[in-house]
Amino acid sequence: MAIIISLVSFCSTLLLWKKSNRPIIVAYIDVNGEPGNVNIFYDLVVSNIGNRPAVRIRLDSSPEEIKNIFEDGINTGDGFTREQKIEQIENCFDPKNEIVLLEHREKLSTAFGATGRIQWLKFGSTIDISITYFDLDGRSFKSKLPLKVYPRKGFSGIIWK
Repeated sequence: MAIIISLVSFCSTLLLWKKSNRPIIVAYIDVNGEPGNVNIFYDLVVSNIGNRPAVRIRLDSSPEEIKNIFEDGINTGDGFTREQKIEQIENCFDPKNEIVLLEHREKLSTAFGATGRIQWLKFGSTIDISITYFDLDGRSFKSKLPLKVYPRKGFSGIIWK
């Protein structure tokens, strides 16, 4: 009987260890620098909040989801067309743009548009994405989460200075 209890305890411990000792990848949209009076520039940030490295990280979203975060009448005063700006965001979710390695507590970011005078992202809009990645032992993980276009300082996007 003691052997059975020991074996069950060992298996439970091993299972809990595997669940808690793994990479956990999250993504969010954050402000690039301090928000200005008129324009807010955003970054897409991918972070490993787990306790092991992650490899082959891919962000996926549908083209329909991506188009939902754009203003209808994009201000093209900066020389880019609506299609070019949508393509810039779609590139973040292109399978060939996977992140090869993200160490424990590491963050990577890339440009993700603007709101304000340069109208191309809808403030407060969301996009549903999925994140697929592996640990160093080859175990695969997939999570789904929304990205919201707003400054992360304060949960409503508004803070007192």
